[in-house]
Amino acid sequence: SSPGYDDGNDGQVIVENCTSHNNNIAGIRIGSSESVVRNCLIINDDASPSSPSGARNQRGIRVRAPGDDIVIEDCEIIHSYEGAGAPIQLHRTAEGGSGTINNVRILNNTDNDAISDQDGNTAEGWSGGNISITGSGDLSYPSEFDATTGSDAESPTGEDPQGDTTVDTGDDSTDSPEPSDPSDSSGGAGPAEGT
Repeated sequence: SSPGYDDGNDGQVIVENCTSHNNNIAGIRIGSSESVVRNCLIINDDASPSSPSGARNQRGIRVRAPGDDIVIEDCEIIHSYEGAGAPIQLHRTAEGGSGTINNVRILNNTDNDAISDQDGNTAEGWSGGNISITGSGDLSYPSEFDATTGSDAESPTGEDPQGDTTVDTGDDSTDSPEPSDPSDSSGGAGPAEGT
């Protein structure tokens, strides 16, 4: 969000076709107008490296600033590590912004809301549909969104957007394919541990 919003120019930021694995603070952070997060996989399945001060907060997608017409679509968020933060956080500093969340699958084994409206007002300018939320944790989401939870929801597949690897979703109800062989010359390397 900082390059797009904090410099005062409100520039568009596009993040697509990527994997974020055990990142501290947030896997992906946006906030400027017309920014897009598309076809991304965000995984928190273990503790991230801590900051120099020792802080650790592993949010999935964090909307930090009040940009307009932000889009989050075709993404999977897997928070099988109980110490992770909210899979999607609409931060209090984003109040007054707007956006949509569509075609997103979330697995949440944490005590945080699956989609967190941090102060209860940020989601007012947002809408969402075709959202599936599963897991053993808090499956809550803002009332502005149309979501399916629990056994009726579709679980994330854990498939890497670039087709290189598959991760363990931590959900015993689905069978994930085995990870690809990193020595296979037809594909690139998967995400590095702890990045």
